[in-house]
Amino acid sequence: MIPYFVLDQIVLGPVKIYTWGLFVGLGFSAGYLLFYYLAKKESLAPAKIAGPALAIFAGALLGAKVLAVAQLPGGLFKNINLIFSQHSGAMFLGGLIGAILFGWGYVRIIMKGDKIPPNPPFLKGGAGGVNFWHIADLLVLPICLGIGIGRIGCILINDHQGALTNLPWGILWPDGTLRHPVGIYESLVGFGLLATFWWARKRIFYSSSEPRSGGGVEKSNDKVLDSALLRSNNKSGQLFLLFLLSYSAIRFFLEIFIMKDEYDIIIIGAGPAGLSCAIELSKKSAMTVLLLEKKSEIGPKICAGGLTLKIKDLGLSLEIADQLFSSIQVYAADKMIMNIINDASPFIGTIDRGRLGQFLLGQVSDKVTVVKGCAASQIGKDFIVAGGKKIKYKYLVGADGSASLVRSFLGLKNRKFLISVLYSIPKEYKNLELYFDAQLFGSGYGLVFPHLGHTFVGCCQDARFPRKIELLESLKQWLERRKINVDGIKPESWIINFDYRGFDFGNIFLVGDAGGFASGFTGEGIYFGLVSGREVARKIIDPKYNCEEILEILRIKHYHEITLNLTSFLVRMTGPFSNFLYKFLLSFGKNKWVSRKLIKYYIM
Repeated sequence: MIPYFVLDQIVLGPVKIYTWGLFVGLGFSAGYLLFYYLAKKESLAPAKIAGPALAIFAGALLGAKVLAVAQLPGGLFKNINLIFSQHSGAMFLGGLIGAILFGWGYVRIIMKGDKIPPNPPFLKGGAGGVNFWHIADLLVLPICLGIGIGRIGCILINDHQGALTNLPWGILWPDGTLRHPVGIYESLVGFGLLATFWWARKRIFYSSSEPRSGGGVEKSNDKVLDSALLRSNNKSGQLFLLFLLSYSAIRFFLEIFIMKDEYDIIIIGAGPAGLSCAIELSKKSAMTVLLLEKKSEIGPKICAGGLTLKIKDLGLSLEIADQLFSSIQVYAADKMIMNIINDASPFIGTIDRGRLGQFLLGQVSDKVTVVKGCAASQIGKDFIVAGGKKIKYKYLVGADGSASLVRSFLGLKNRKFLISVLYSIPKEYKNLELYFDAQLFGSGYGLVFPHLGHTFVGCCQDARFPRKIELLESLKQWLERRKINVDGIKPESWIINFDYRGFDFGNIFLVGDAGGFASGFTGEGIYFGLVSGREVARKIIDPKYNCEEILEILRIKHYHEITLNLTSFLVRMTGPFSNFLYKFLLSFGKNKWVSRKLIKYYIM
């Protein structure tokens, strides 16, 4: 197998050379030198036909890029800045149209009155003996050479993701899949056509004993092939047309080895919600599914990583967690008020998001196409654009987190969200702890969540009711009081969207944080993401499915938001006395009956 690699630029001091552009330039230069050689060898004045040849080359390059960009959402004018981008692609049909228009225009307009007659390319040469088709025939070999060299640039940036294969020369992509090396195939096609048409040009199309069609040189040296010495007038341009037919047929065949550009279902985002949706679809549906993840690896994310016993409803066990806890220590203004204990067994755990992602990914069958390191850049009503490629869908699932592109496409702004800040410290604490301090966090809280080998310490706050002090400054004050050293450790911050405004929008669905399914009070999102992802998959499979489990998590969310809003109101009303209120309310948790109810309503 071929290892995956990307060499998108060569850096020489302050100079950056982009490899795709470099090899396109090398292909163009090599093609032009070959054209010059062929024209000179065939007794044609290279300087005389260099103009139309360059026009054809330029038209082909520009036309291929323009048509590719015109296919993007918004059309050509909205994306005109992408014409010279290596990621905007190129279309053969556009190159063909551009080559003909530029070549004909040059001969018709620029060379008007010259010895080469200003005929359209569809007419044979006159007194000057050379027309567009003569030049087009001469360009076949240079074009093939240019394709072969130019596609090396595509190989180096790996911008053509092939279909899955088990052949030994497949490329091993970062997602662990073996895929056809489409860039290599296309480069070999260019060099193969070069060899084929070099042979065909000498053996089939040209003769050394027939007169030139239309004047000029009356007799050619036997050792010199003259592009005007064709077996008949009617054969002028047939080499070029044969090339067009051959290359078009080969390109059509190569589509078999290229990743599909149409799927029944596209899932954007491979977090817990997206993976849960993919798992259910892979088990119970024959529809084609594409799972896109913008990161190069599925799973890793800065997250407190809390799991509760609720995951048993999904057929999972809390044993998948890295750390298990039978209690939560709850503090008010640095004083421990209660210890929520479940006498029976552990009821909460923490798990590394990378490990959780890999665990869930292992349950996704091979029927789902998983693509990593590829971000969706645009959304349409029946397509997305990812990696510069337009991909159609019947159903789209937005599992792309709180800053969801799919949610934005639907016109839904995040009005309710939590702001979370975490430090990962290289120390493993023993207890899971929550800290309520209204002067620092308002109706939010500080947290200590132990993991294997490290601990997340941080805070969470309702963004609708910011404090006078910046959240990061509040966190630093709390950490100093707790004597937790975070020197040299970079904090990570993100938002948790709990602004649910629906999940079913026709053929587009929102799950997880993209749909606002997280708890506004606890910030818990993993369980709600897993449930919403699975339920949406069932809804796609059976449009009549009523999504009862989503209704249940919405009920839980409702209770949590009532608690959040009530807490926020009381904190604002009591002002400087709010911490006394916290101590008073939390003291009821010392009662075992109250403790069990808290576990039931907010954790289990």
